[in-house]
Amino acid sequence: MNKKFISLTTATSLLALSSAASAQTIDYGSLEMLFDESVTTSATGKPQRASDAPVTMEIITAEEIRRSGATDIPEVLRKVSGVSVQRSTLGGVDVGIRGYNAAFNERVLVLINGRQVYLDHFGYVEWAALPVALSEIRQIEVVKGPNTALYGFNAVSGVINIITNNPLYDSGGTVTARVGTQDYYEVNGSYSGKLSEKIGLRVSGGLWGNESFDTPLFTEQEEFLREDDERREFFAAELLAQVTDNIQAGVEYTYSKNRQGELYFDHSYNFSRYQTDSIKGFLAAETSWGVTELTAYRNSLELNSRNPLVVEEEFGAPFIELEVDQSISVFELDHLAKIGTDHAVRGSIGYRNNQTTTFPETLGELTLKTWSFSGMWDWTISDKLSFVASGRYDTVKMNRTGDFIPNLPQTNEDFDRRLNEVSYNGGFVYKIDDLSTLRLTGGQGVDLPSPTEFSFMKAIEDDTFQAGNPELITSTARNIELGYDRSIPSINGMFRAAAFYYDTNDTQNIQQNEPQNIGDGLTAFFVENFTNSEAYGLEASIEGQATENLNWYANYLFVDVKDTQPPEEEDEAGEEGEEEGPELPELEAVDFEQNSPKHTLKFGLGYTKDKVELDLFASYTSKRRQLRAEGIAHGGEEEGGEEGGEEELDLDTVELVLFPVNASLNLNARFAYNFNDNLTLAVEGIGITQKEPRQTSLARIERRVNVSLNYRF
Repeated sequence: MNKKFISLTTATSLLALSSAASAQTIDYGSLEMLFDESVTTSATGKPQRASDAPVTMEIITAEEIRRSGATDIPEVLRKVSGVSVQRSTLGGVDVGIRGYNAAFNERVLVLINGRQVYLDHFGYVEWAALPVALSEIRQIEVVKGPNTALYGFNAVSGVINIITNNPLYDSGGTVTARVGTQDYYEVNGSYSGKLSEKIGLRVSGGLWGNESFDTPLFTEQEEFLREDDERREFFAAELLAQVTDNIQAGVEYTYSKNRQGELYFDHSYNFSRYQTDSIKGFLAAETSWGVTELTAYRNSLELNSRNPLVVEEEFGAPFIELEVDQSISVFELDHLAKIGTDHAVRGSIGYRNNQTTTFPETLGELTLKTWSFSGMWDWTISDKLSFVASGRYDTVKMNRTGDFIPNLPQTNEDFDRRLNEVSYNGGFVYKIDDLSTLRLTGGQGVDLPSPTEFSFMKAIEDDTFQAGNPELITSTARNIELGYDRSIPSINGMFRAAAFYYDTNDTQNIQQNEPQNIGDGLTAFFVENFTNSEAYGLEASIEGQATENLNWYANYLFVDVKDTQPPEEEDEAGEEGEEEGPELPELEAVDFEQNSPKHTLKFGLGYTKDKVELDLFASYTSKRRQLRAEGIAHGGEEEGGEEGGEEELDLDTVELVLFPVNASLNLNARFAYNFNDNLTLAVEGIGITQKEPRQTSLARIERRVNVSLNYRF
C-alpha cells in the first residue's frame, strides 16, 4: 500500500486498511502520527487506536524494547502488568498472563505478524525458537483475557502479537554484538527497506550461545542430561510487493534451530533440540466492498528430547531420544468492511491441518483438521459509546493411523471423532470525557487438548502404561472484566485499572493421575480432564514523566486462583471378578492455585541525559509453590543388576511434590552511552540483586551481566 492507499485512513475510515490476518498491510508509523498514540489490530481484528480497543491490553514499543537490556522476548515481557515470566534455564522460560503460568504453558497464544507460532504438539511456545530479532520488532501487543473468538483455540489467558517492521514503510537496519557471563555470546542483525518503488525486503538472522547454568539440579540423572552449552540460531526473510495501488502481496520464510535445557511438562529437567521452519504467503486487496485478505502458511517442527523419566540402559548410558515431527498447514480468508459511518463488520473462514507423530513412542500419526467460521461487529453507538461483539465456530475432525505399543487397549477407531466448539467476546467502551475511558468486557475462550494429550503413549513397565485419551473434551474459560483508563496531563502519563473474574472448566492433565485397572493384570494412567478453576483479581498501573529526562512506571497485580476438583467417580477396581493392578503411587495433577503468586509489583525508571541512558527495572513476586518430580529413578548395580542391564524406573519412588519458590526481588539495569545517532555501547544486568535467584521448581538460575555494541543504519 502506498501513501495514496494510506491517505484513505481518517478517524472515521480507519477500518478500510487491513484485516487482522498479518497486520503487515498497515503503515503503523503514519497512523501513530495521525492519532498521536499506538495503533493495534490485536483486539478486534481491525486497525484502531489502542485507547478505543474493547479489551485490556498493553503495547511495548520498539524504543522500550531497545532500552530493556533484554536478550529475549520473555525478558521484555517481564515489565508488563499482569504478565508472569518464569525462567528455568537461560533458554527455557514460560510466560503466563494473570496467573495460570506453568511448565509448557498452553493458555497464551503467540503470533508473529498474525502467524501462530506456538508448537501444536503440546500447545506451548518455545520462546528461544521464535525466528525474530528484537531489533526488528516494531511493537509487541499484549491482550489480556480469553480472545479465541478472533484467533482460535488456546488464547484462553491472552494473546501476544509480535509485529515486525514493514519493509514498504519502515527503513533501516541494526547489527548487535553482545558478550557476557556464562560465556554468553550473541551476534544478530536485521534490515527493512525498499528494493524498488513497489518492492520491500525484511531480512534478519542471528546466533546465540552460552554455557548452561552451574547451579545444581536435583538428581544425578538430570545432571547427566545437562549439556555444557546451549545454542540458538535463526533466519527470516520477507518480501512485500505493492502490486497496484489497492493490492499488496507478500511471502515470508523463517528458520530456527536451538538446543537447551528446560522445565518439562512432567516437572523434571529435560534437554531438547528444536528445529522449526515456516513459509507464508498473503494477498490483500482493497475494493469498494472493503478489504479482503487471503493468507496461507505452513509451520514445521522437528523435536528431539531426552528426559530422566525414560531410561533405556543402566545409569551412565544414553537415555532414550524422544522425537516429534509435526506440520501445520493453515489457510484463512478474511473480509473487513465498513457499513455507513457507524458499523464495521468482519467475516473469516479458516482451515487448519495438523499432523503430529505420536509421542514419545513414534508408532503412529494423529491428524486434526479444523474448519472455523468467525465474525465481528463493531457499532459506534455515539461519540462516547461503542460496542463490539465477535463469535467463532470451530469444527475439528480427528483421526489416527499407525500402531500402538503392545497390550495398550486402544485402536485407531477410538480416535475417529469430531469436536464442535463455540467461542465469543463482547465489550462496551464508554468515553467518560476526553481523559477517561470505561470498558466492560466478557467472553468465552476454548482450549483444545493438544495432540500429545490425545495420543500420548508410553510403556512404564511391561504391565503399566501412560496414555493419552481420545475422549478428552475441550477446556472452556469464561471471563468478565471492568477496566478504567485515565490520562493525566500533569505528569504526561496514564493510569489504568481493571478488575476481572475467570472461570475455567475441564482443564486437561497429562501427568499420571488415578491408576485404572484395564484388565488382564494391566494398569494405565490416562490423560484426563481433571479440574476446574476460578480466579479473581485486580490490576493497576501508572506511568508518567517526572522531568524532561526522567520517565517512570509502576504496576501491581493481585490474583487469587482457586482449583476445584470435580466429584470423583466410584472406584470399581478390585470388585469381585476383576483383577487388581499393582499398587502405584497417586500423583497430584497440575496445581494452578499453588503455582500462581498472589502479589506482583513492578517498577521502572528511564533516564536520558545527552549521550547517556540509564534504565532500571525492579519486580517483586510473592511466594508460591510449584510441582516438582522427585525420586525420578534408581539404578546402577542396585536396581539395574549387572553391568549392561536395563535401568528401571521405580514408580514407588516417583512422586510430584509442591516445591516452595520463595518471594523474590528481581532487578534489571542498563547503562548505555551513545557515541552518535548510530552507535551505542551498553552494560546490561539481569537479575542482579541475587547471585542465584529461583524462579521455578527446577534449579536456581544465575545473575547475568552483558556488554553489547549496537550499530543502527
